[in-house]
Amino acid sequence: MWLFVPKEYTAITKLSDEYKEVDLVIGMTPLSQINNVMGGMNNGMNDSEVYCKVLKTEDFARTISHKQVAGKGMTYGEWLGEKDTIETIQDHINYNISNKNATLIISFTDREALVASQMLDSVTALLQQIVTDYRHAMAEAALQNAKNNMDDARQKYYQAQSAYNTSRSEERRVGKECRSRW
Repeated sequence: MWLFVPKEYTAITKLSDEYKEVDLVIGMTPLSQINNVMGGMNNGMNDSEVYCKVLKTEDFARTISHKQVAGKGMTYGEWLGEKDTIETIQDHINYNISNKNATLIISFTDREALVASQMLDSVTALLQQIVTDYRHAMAEAALQNAKNNMDDARQKYYQAQSAYNTSRSEERRVGKECRSRW
């Protein structure tokens, strides 16, 4: 009787793309629909290809190398026991993009099944954290931009109001002088 034990195990997860606001144009005016479609295309951190680029960076692999392996009492980099752990981790992280289904399949391979699943969990959690941080930073930047625009508009409004009041005062003064001459 032959018993085959695989030398590597692979844990797999599938991530679906978020809904696109482009799909939610019902009830909008035609101009806002065009604006939404033109400006709301699926790009930035909503793009699956960006996730893949993040997955294969050295910083991402370095962070994964410092994750603790549960039950082993060591980091994943120590667990690998190799000289170039960053490149090895990058090789262990694989992905497949399905643009048709808007899904990203991420897999992590290791010599032990439990470690592979733990590291895949760490990969997805880290990816989620990076995406969340990026979106938070973008939202803060948009808020700051809106505040700056509002301050600029307020300043222009007060300048225009002051100019109007000055010209109105001048008109009243000239009007009084003309009436006093009659």
